[in-house]
Amino acid sequence: YILIGVGIALLGMSGLYHGYKLWARTTIGDYTSIQERPVPFTTNIRNNLRPIVKQEVIIPITTVVLNPEYESPGQQIRAEVFAKALSAEHGPTPEPSLAPVESPTPSAINRVLEKEASEPSYKEILARALVERIDNSATEAAMYMAPTAVQFGTSQMPATRIRIPVVGIDSEVLELGVIEMDESRAWETPNSVVGHIPTTSVPGAQGQGWYFGHLESPLSGEGNVFRSLPELAELVKSHEGEPFYIFMETPDYKFAYRVYRTEIIHEDSLSVPDSGQNDIVLVTCYPRFVYDHRLLITAALVGVIKSQS
Repeated sequence: YILIGVGIALLGMSGLYHGYKLWARTTIGDYTSIQERPVPFTTNIRNNLRPIVKQEVIIPITTVVLNPEYESPGQQIRAEVFAKALSAEHGPTPEPSLAPVESPTPSAINRVLEKEASEPSYKEILARALVERIDNSATEAAMYMAPTAVQFGTSQMPATRIRIPVVGIDSEVLELGVIEMDESRAWETPNSVVGHIPTTSVPGAQGQGWYFGHLESPLSGEGNVFRSLPELAELVKSHEGEPFYIFMETPDYKFAYRVYRTEIIHEDSLSVPDSGQNDIVLVTCYPRFVYDHRLLITAALVGVIKSQS
């Protein structure tokens, strides 16, 4: 009976796994977004930033007369707010009288209103945080110059670091080596870093650069440096028109790339072509626990700045 039970459990787990695979593959289209390729920065990039406006609640009221014979609804509401504000500032509010009562300071009123205001929902908090991350990334990118304004010379160095602030990716970049197999050769897999295919272009040189990283590696233990790359693909599709930047660094320069294409293909369809454009392509496995597809995110070079020595 124990063996029968184990067999039934394994059969059930197998069924659940295959069901998950079918469901996961239905989400492939959710990550596809093809937009117009961005043009490089110009000198007026700062003028295109979203203005950040900070608003404060100010209620300019001087005095309120509490009349026991008549109070309009508005007067009654204001009196209650003042009473709470006074209590917060000076202790319990005295009984109202015919004499004018000095109003609390605007800061005291604001504190009462802020305290009584409903707390933002978790969804609103996340949305505000996302807008802040997008704006911060765009502000950083605004420091970069047009690629044509920089003279790279003849020998460009490979990237040493990649950052995608909007989804919290920050990793070292290493050149991948070749593994000799029985009858073939293959690129090694990156171990807890982002790996660059050395036969593809480096930042600043003409051509397309390809970079690979693990979504997760439960068996090989090589890290999950691109674990949030699917989140970036979702954001690019759901927030079309917003700028999503990828920053690459070499010993001499920093490069800003803007994402414009996301897609998922089967692993058998993956190749490493060169479009001739100054683009980078980030690659990771998809979906989780299956890993038979590849998520590709393509970004165009839009700005360059010299690294600080």
